[in-house]
Amino acid sequence: MRYLFSFKAIMGGWFALLGVVLSAALAQAQSDWTFQTEKNGIKVYTAGHDSSDFKSVRAIFEVEATLSQYAAIVWNVAEYKYWNFAATNPRVLKKISESELIYYTEAKAPWPITDRFVVLHLKIVQDPASKIMRILLNNAPDQIPEQEGFVRIPAYQSVARVVPVSDTRVRVEYTIHVDPGGSIPAWAVNMVSAKMPITSFTNLKERVKQQGDERPSVPFVSDKILWAPNSINR
Repeated sequence: MRYLFSFKAIMGGWFALLGVVLSAALAQAQSDWTFQTEKNGIKVYTAGHDSSDFKSVRAIFEVEATLSQYAAIVWNVAEYKYWNFAATNPRVLKKISESELIYYTEAKAPWPITDRFVVLHLKIVQDPASKIMRILLNNAPDQIPEQEGFVRIPAYQSVARVVPVSDTRVRVEYTIHVDPGGSIPAWAVNMVSAKMPITSFTNLKERVKQQGDERPSVPFVSDKILWAPNSINR
């Protein structure tokens, strides 16, 4: 039991880092999604991957926030510590534009597993017609050298598709594929990965609730919906 708990603790961090992105090519390589669990309004699915032994994970949930407010949560890397399960020491390395940046974060691991680190390219894009927003995360390993005392996460991709369902509520479809690197076996990661998004996204929803009317927004995302939200495939 202690062995499984250790894997659960470390993998919680890797699969909950916000952030993250599946390219279209990677998404097409997925097998059919299989439902795994549901808690606090968060449904989690897993799927095999053609080029990796590590399964991809998808989480679907709704949040009481506008598009720009949800984008602000993701854009504020320094505040990941309030909701991201194991985003330790997150910091922005480079701001590329008002909607694109590079950041660094670590994932603490229980002894004797070595802590991990990853550098990610975060980009927020919005379709001008539908207003659907995508939050893209890709591994950016060339930004900094290896870090003493850490193992670099060699593969990290995710995408969050954020759809407005009302003027004050969004639906998030978050998909991620991670290879944690090192010698951790894929079967151990796959065994616990489906449960891990629950913690981070429960925390995120609570963080949004705590902010109340004071929750921030970003100027580069529009909340003006020109169509009926129910017409979008949910």
